[in-house]
Amino acid sequence: MWKPLIFATCSLALTGCFAVATGGSACCDSASQTALPMKQELHCQLEEGVILADDMSSVVVSLGWRPTLGYRVRVEDEDIDGTEVYLGVREIKPASDLAVAQVTSSPCLTVTLPDDWTVLVVENTESDRVRRFTSGR
Repeated sequence: MWKPLIFATCSLALTGCFAVATGGSACCDSASQTALPMKQELHCQLEEGVILADDMSSVVVSLGWRPTLGYRVRVEDEDIDGTEVYLGVREIKPASDLAVAQVTSSPCLTVTLPDDWTVLVVENTESDRVRRFTSGR
């Protein structure tokens, strides 16, 4: 009887997400509500920053190294206007009262871009830092 509760608690502490038994998720991560496919990873081993893939098919937003689990990248705003793509992102930190594993992590978010994109703007909505890319198409 307690195993599902223990699993859910561990899942919440490690990932910040609570998987519901029906297969749904109570992880209020905006990545599940966006038009562009996204993949969240805990151990990218990349420096902090925004990196456009060599083939220009995706962009990675990396937080660099963090002291514990529980950090992730959230898309706060997404706008696709024709061939121009805007992503407003921010770092989500673990709650101060949350018990998290004392394991270093290097979280990142990979966003798959539309095939026909020409301009990509990625903005950190907390610091207002902006990275702008053009595809040359």
